[in-house]
Amino acid sequence: MNVNDPRWASIDAFVEENRDNILRDITRLVAVPSVEGAPEPGAPFGPGPKAALAKALEIADELGPGHLQRRQLHRLGRDRQDCRRPEVPWRPSPTPTLCPRATAGDADPYTVRVRDGWLLGRGVADDKGPSILCLYALKYLKDSGAALKYPVRALLGANEETNMHDVDYYAEHYPMPAFCFTPDAEFPVCNGEKGGFNGELVSPKFENGIITAFEGGVAHNAVPDRASCTVQVGAGALVQTEGVTFEAGEGGATVIRGWGKSGHAAMPEGTVNAISLIVNCLLKSGVCTPQEEAYLNVLHTLHADTDGSAVTATAFNVSLNVILCDKGGVQP
Repeated sequence: MNVNDPRWASIDAFVEENRDNILRDITRLVAVPSVEGAPEPGAPFGPGPKAALAKALEIADELGPGHLQRRQLHRLGRDRQDCRRPEVPWRPSPTPTLCPRATAGDADPYTVRVRDGWLLGRGVADDKGPSILCLYALKYLKDSGAALKYPVRALLGANEETNMHDVDYYAEHYPMPAFCFTPDAEFPVCNGEKGGFNGELVSPKFENGIITAFEGGVAHNAVPDRASCTVQVGAGALVQTEGVTFEAGEGGATVIRGWGKSGHAAMPEGTVNAISLIVNCLLKSGVCTPQEEAYLNVLHTLHADTDGSAVTATAFNVSLNVILCDKGGVQP
């Protein structure tokens, strides 16, 4: 990178000239709640993502006539209007979708605030803020008359945080780009990400257990900050542990609520899983059946740390026990 290139001064001037407008437009997009909902006609991911996409397109139109050549794809969040095949080898791909809502803390999450030089609000970093920045980057390229070797296009999707069905539809109906990037949160560049594993643990059907309901978590990539469990025992039989409260339920039951601290699963350090708080309470109370305790112990092991060491140690011990039994019939 040539720091003496005169184009850097041009970019800096553009940023300063548009700083207030960028903040205004990020604020407008963040103000639209876009949690995925039930599909509706013209809104395959629910009304929220559709509204956010409409707002983003409105902002794009305001940036100047001809700034963006709009192509709206049905499965990308709106009814299909113009589906000419784009011959574009390079395109940034921001998405204005939000994962399911967690707690808002001390302020409205859909109202952007500036604190100590930082923007605070749902989506300011992932990915509504970067989406707006991409639109302004395209505006700069157009306004400056920059000569590009390839066409550039921004794709605004509406399902990135949950299932990526918008991208599935695009890949099925349009040629894939030779190169693309996602302006997602961190600067300068991430060229790799952690892998993810989404699995299901299914217990045997409990007979005569005390747990009649257990709910927690709203997304695979978020640590749950709240959970609830209904048990058929009175609150007096339960041990008060950290992060849980008890409420009277129907027919003498008790509702245990866990209150944790949410965060992204990629960076779980400092979070508190609300499900594990309830599991800890139940195990310490000793009120569950052996079947229930066996399943709760599995959850306890999975939630014991954030780096997988407890799971690894458990798997090693199981493997060692199997080897001992095979070699000499020694019971662990």
